[in-house]
Amino acid sequence: MSDRPEEQLRALAGAYRPSVNVAQAPHPLLVLPFLAAGWVSLVLAGLLSVRFAPLLAQRSFSALPVLGLVHLMTLGFLTTTILGTLQQWIPVVFDVPALDPKVSSRQALIWGGGLVIFLLGWFVKDVGMVAAGGGIAALGLLLFTILASARMAKSARPRDTIFWTVSGALFALNLVWALGLGMALSWNGAAIGLLPPEVLALHLATALVAWMGLLVMGVELKLVPMFAMASLQNLRVGGPPTLALAGYLSFWFIPWSKDFSTLAAAFWLAAALWALAQVGWSLR
Repeated sequence: MSDRPEEQLRALAGAYRPSVNVAQAPHPLLVLPFLAAGWVSLVLAGLLSVRFAPLLAQRSFSALPVLGLVHLMTLGFLTTTILGTLQQWIPVVFDVPALDPKVSSRQALIWGGGLVIFLLGWFVKDVGMVAAGGGIAALGLLLFTILASARMAKSARPRDTIFWTVSGALFALNLVWALGLGMALSWNGAAIGLLPPEVLALHLATALVAWMGLLVMGVELKLVPMFAMASLQNLRVGGPPTLALAGYLSFWFIPWSKDFSTLAAAFWLAAALWALAQVGWSLR
């Protein structure tokens, strides 16, 4: 009786076939700068939150330093960390060669240099620096998207839900900065017609749902079953991303009817519950 669990584990290990290729992983030095910059940004955000605590207490959320804090967290910490993770995750999961170190370093320098100028502009209250740095950082994100998408397109893997969720998330990443640029132009009176206030909500929804939400769902589809040594069979893995996307698209119609905000929230709640149920099913 005592040998039965060991026999089951041996059988399970013998039947397991890895769905990733760790041999394609890039050198750690190409990934670590992204992760280190992310943690430095998090520490700086904490320190600067104390420095600008009076503005936060006064609910001065439109003050330039407060906007700088927000972007230090969302771009400096979250997005930079995600970009570094994807540098390793995409080659391993899609079984494609990692980027050439020179190309990867140049892309990182464009993104990092633009981001530093962009963030400094908020804190020194220089709109010109914000615009210049934002433009350079946007170029870095666009370059990252092109390089990542090209590698995914060359993969021999089937175009499954993981492929489409990651592709959709990368597209949304660029939509985030495009909406942000539109707001910046509108604030300075340079846009063709002032953008409605709902654009800010779209900017946030695109960042949280279409960019980070879809990406998390795509990563979850790979990591949870892999670590649990479980199978995705009998799971409709496309359900949660589809519902999340439906909620996001509903959000675009809020300027015409506020009822779409309730519809979007319902779609997102259903997506979250479905995703949690799938995780529980995989771990059963």
